Amino acid sequence: MSAKPSVNPNTPSKERLVGEADEPLRFSTAMFEHAARYTGHFRTLVGGRGGVVAENEIRQILSELVREELSAKLDDSAMSREFVVQFVVSSFLTTLTWWLERKPGLPPAQADRTFRLLALGGIAPLLCDERRKKTPK
Repeated sequence: MSAKPSVNPNTPSKERLVGEADEPLRFSTAMFEHAARYTGHFRTLVGGRGGVVAENEIRQILSELVREELSAKLDDSAMSREFVVQFVVSSFLTTLTWWLERKPGLPPAQADRTFRLLALGGIAPLLCDERRKKTPK
């Protein structure tokens, strides 16, 4: 019998990242909370030589999460699903960077609301009707 690998309890689990099934872009809350706990690591990671590699890895993971979430919710007859995925992920990473570099005193919940307001406002017309009602105010 092999021992389970140790897992950092502060690392967002897939269950935490996917959150409530009816909440749009539900990964963002856990990611902002996680980033708030590790701001020093973020700055070191992004500022170092491995910053591009780390950002690409994060982009890939987030793209998979967003792609999976939008698979049943997105009316992609008007726009490419992959473009929408990249729009959401890029918007998230831009908001994350802005928050950590320009507004570090802003609570993670407020950074999350900012991201969700803008991102959901942008993709709301592409979501199935019941999803449009979930855009944060």
